[in-house]
Amino acid sequence: MAERKEDSSGLAFAVAELDGLESLQREFGKFRDLLVNKSGVPIKFYSVPNRVAATEALAASQIDLLVAGPSEYVVIASRTPVEIVVGLQRAEYYCVIVTRKNTEVHSLTDFVGRKLALGDPGSTSKHLAPLLMLKQAGVMPSEVQLIHTSSVQMGWEALLAGDVDGFATTSDKYKSLMSKSSRETQSEIHLLQRSNDLPGDVILARKDINPDVLNRMRSAIMANTPLFVDAICSGVDNQKYIGMSLSDKITDRDYDSTREMFSVADMSYLLAPKR
Repeated sequence: MAERKEDSSGLAFAVAELDGLESLQREFGKFRDLLVNKSGVPIKFYSVPNRVAATEALAASQIDLLVAGPSEYVVIASRTPVEIVVGLQRAEYYCVIVTRKNTEVHSLTDFVGRKLALGDPGSTSKHLAPLLMLKQAGVMPSEVQLIHTSSVQMGWEALLAGDVDGFATTSDKYKSLMSKSSRETQSEIHLLQRSNDLPGDVILARKDINPDVLNRMRSAIMANTPLFVDAICSGVDNQKYIGMSLSDKITDRDYDSTREMFSVADMSYLLAPKR
């Protein structure tokens, strides 16, 4: 990974799940420009290929600012000092586990020995949250055949085809899939259970950035919240943020439930500081 250059072009800004400068410009270009305009802080984009690379880049001080989900946040915070600039709390952000009505799965306990389709390993809503839901219902993840699919669409199609007994995904993805389905398909689907609301995404900063700079950015965002929400939601893939709120009151303790998810998934080793 290339070293970040300390220069006058600005703080390096990345998004954990966006690869490529073109994607960054499309999704967060208006947000970046607005933040520069309102705060006076120069900011440049820095591309990372995936959430793992984003975590490593921030820990190595190769980037200064990062938009991260709950799972990325707890991993990063365990490895390097960071500060939450603002929280991005999505509206109705939770996990759903759905089944087909003609199956024998009527509760989460019925997944013992059966197949449940999940999203990418480490995803807060598509992997970690459903495992916590199972644990809270008295089912250990090891008792379920967990199938990780490479896309939400693949998990949905596996459910419709009967290749899996259940499908876990984010609430907005589920609503989108249902809205695009035929009435016949909609009638076959049963929303078995939803999780509690999940912690929101965050904009993180390296702890050693000048506090005055961070305060300027935070104050600019909170003083112009509607403008910044609109700027973020103008992105094609950022429609998930429609209806969100921005907060400067988010603290590390708000993510303790995410840490519990890592424990249930037997992935707490990812939260151990690197030596």
